[in-house]
Amino acid sequence: MCDLFGFFLYFLMLFSLHVSLSIKRMTLLFLSMLFAIIIAAFRGLSGVDSYMYVMRFEGANNFEDISIIEPLIPLMMWIVKFFDGSFSTFSLLYGSVLIGLYMYIFKKIPNSIYFGLTAFPVIFIDSLFNGIRVGLAYPLIFLAVVYSSRVLFILGFFSHISALISGVFKIIPFKIFVVIIIITIVYLYASQITILELLSERYTSKFVNYQEMYTKNIYSGIADSMLFFVSILIYLRTIGLKSKQFILTSTYAFIGVIIFHILFVSEYIFMLRIVRLLDIIMFALIAKSTSKLDKRALYIALIFGVLYSLNFLRQINSTCSYEIGGFLPLNFGLL
Repeated sequence: MCDLFGFFLYFLMLFSLHVSLSIKRMTLLFLSMLFAIIIAAFRGLSGVDSYMYVMRFEGANNFEDISIIEPLIPLMMWIVKFFDGSFSTFSLLYGSVLIGLYMYIFKKIPNSIYFGLTAFPVIFIDSLFNGIRVGLAYPLIFLAVVYSSRVLFILGFFSHISALISGVFKIIPFKIFVVIIIITIVYLYASQITILELLSERYTSKFVNYQEMYTKNIYSGIADSMLFFVSILIYLRTIGLKSKQFILTSTYAFIGVIIFHILFVSEYIFMLRIVRLLDIIMFALIAKSTSKLDKRALYIALIFGVLYSLNFLRQINSTCSYEIGGFLPLNFGLL
């Protein structure tokens, strides 16, 4: 282990989030998130994508340069730069937005506790130190699905383009969704405007380059694929499936998830973000349910959540050898 103190801080952040949600103490949850945000704001370059976001922040000088693809985070960066703020200031602003969104989720939506016990600690920490754009999209899409809100859906889409797939989950009627996509594609090809180049660049950077940058094997993304399966199990419990019907449906779901993982998640790096977004959507559908909390489902969520966090700690430790972009060592600095 190349940074024992840094590793301990990650463990402490995850542990405090787990405990606060397990005992349902919102004040402790707020303090735990605030602690993680402060650590993230002065983390130096710790985090797989931190260096890239620092470079983007330093280049965010002109409002006119903000891309029409995923403009939300660049806009926040520009606002901070406009007031002569640093990257640490941006991190504090970004983290404060996350705190507000997640506090609302866990205070106002009782069945969000399943998401809290399983995936939230990892996703929250990863959102602060790694995937900032998609990290902001997660709570926005969660709320968009729960409330069928098109405004929140658009904001999520403005944060990360992959949020588009959530539109079919009772946010936009499927037929209208398909028509919008077709009209948009036809219009773009007919007008030949620069957005096509932007989309092409996004595809190249996220699909082609990611495939070359990261090694992959059959176990790549297995934790998030299993999280998807666990979310399906919990969903089946919340809709009242029991006994033989639950076991049979769970078996089919497990086989389906394994096939999906082998064919897509383990083969294509960008699918790691997609499957995690699907996890978020599933937990949002669970949270949308008005059924009473299921004790067995809560135990499943709690046990898997601990394993999910332990796997995340393993991933954190494995990045300490990266020349640029590892989670460790955690070198504090004012950026």
